Amino acid sequence: PHNLPEASLIEYRERKLDLIDMEVTGGGLMRYGVGTARTAHDAYGSFESWQEKIGDFYPFLKKWGASSQAGVALEYGNYRWSVLGVHRPEEAGHFDSEPLEFLTRISPHIQRALQIHRQLIAVKDENTHLYAMLDAMNTGVVLLDSEGDLLYTNPHAARLFREHNVLDL
Repeated sequence: PHNLPEASLIEYRERKLDLIDMEVTGGGLMRYGVGTARTAHDAYGSFESWQEKIGDFYPFLKKWGASSQAGVALEYGNYRWSVLGVHRPEEAGHFDSEPLEFLTRISPHIQRALQIHRQLIAVKDENTHLYAMLDAMNTGVVLLDSEGDLLYTNPHAARLFREHNVLDL
């Protein structure tokens, strides 16, 4: 979920700012390690230094009302990393230590939620592959629960039931 206008997300993708964001945000936050919240100012220093590193990204954020940024790296690996980023409008001011401490405190919980989410996705993918394999078999497969209620039939079994009225489930 986000509170950004849809047009800003479209521009973000079309201008390929997502690639800059990933490179810069990941690199900046990883200097402090996983689980330690920092502001963009902590990571890059002055606006000029930041502008030099990320080019059009900061003006893009300001255009859409995000003038102060903070984030925490949740995980980092060769092929994947996750960051929780928070953007504030100019009128909310810069981040002080309290929200950074809060981001640092909640980061282990969000890390765990990401792990659980990935495990659930893996189980779902495994089930999808299992059903695809059962669907591809030339043998009829019928799965019933402990009450004898039908849970699943593969296409071959369903065709057999339709064509040969041998079993009624």
